[in-house]
Amino acid sequence: MLRGESHEILRRLDLNLLVLFDAVLRFGSITQAADHLGMTQSAVSHALKRLREFFGDPLFVRSGKGVVPTSRAEDVGRSVNEMIEILRNSILMKTEFDPADANREITLFLHDYGELVTLPSLAAVIRTAAPNCRIKVAPVSGEALVRGLEEGWVDLAISGPATFSGEILQQRLFDADYAVAASKHAQLDEPLSTDTFAALDHVVVRPVRPDKLPIDALLLRTGFARRETIVTPHTMAIPSLLASNPDMISVVPSALIDDPASGGLIRRVETEFRFPSVPVFQFWHRRYHADNFNVWLRGVVRAIFRSENNQIVPAPVALY
Repeated sequence: MLRGESHEILRRLDLNLLVLFDAVLRFGSITQAADHLGMTQSAVSHALKRLREFFGDPLFVRSGKGVVPTSRAEDVGRSVNEMIEILRNSILMKTEFDPADANREITLFLHDYGELVTLPSLAAVIRTAAPNCRIKVAPVSGEALVRGLEEGWVDLAISGPATFSGEILQQRLFDADYAVAASKHAQLDEPLSTDTFAALDHVVVRPVRPDKLPIDALLLRTGFARRETIVTPHTMAIPSLLASNPDMISVVPSALIDDPASGGLIRRVETEFRFPSVPVFQFWHRRYHADNFNVWLRGVVRAIFRSENNQIVPAPVALY
């Protein structure tokens, strides 16, 4: 049979007829099948007539109180049953998502500080709502991250403002405030002026992908100069570095200063100025925008931060 001929045959076969065929086969009764499908007996009889014409076989014959399948109907029934199960499991079941029944790995992209502010609360929710799920932080960035979001092996990225290539959507979660941190034993002339700030030695956080940490650009744009003495890609290295160098300072997310993860090693330095805040977003690929698992996960992350400015918009596109 030629491909065009098979397509024409399939076009003539209404999927609803197969659902009806399956019901009659299972119940062995036109009356019960009609009740199950919410149809009249005459409508079921008319549909069976169309099926008999299509297959060139009686399909069902009367026996006692119901009907029994012909040998042809039994052969067709096995394929129809498999088809309906596939549709039910791969399509219909996906219209609902129950986290309590989910058993999968949740893969996120986060910076090290992002792990600190996001993972504890997220893990608590996931362990309660989806106890069979596991959380993994993916060590990817750049085009690998875009591929991960597009191919689905990265579920969400949580980051400051970022540019992407591809169909990436973003939703603002919260605004991260920045402050000057120093050793809790630091003896500084406070509040710091901009001149004193520029003259002190700085520990600077700069990830491998500097475009993913917008504080550098913001400081330059707003006129804050820094004398970079130590540069590290790891935010969580800051407390111990400052504790060992009490004459140095660092610009860090404000929440880091009082976080237990800092071990009480650093304190906030009073200043005559304030830094601009940095918005933090969650990013995902448009392919998974309507995916029920991804929708649920985004809702969980969104609820943790409860930002009011939470519009979903396309992420800025990088001009590579």
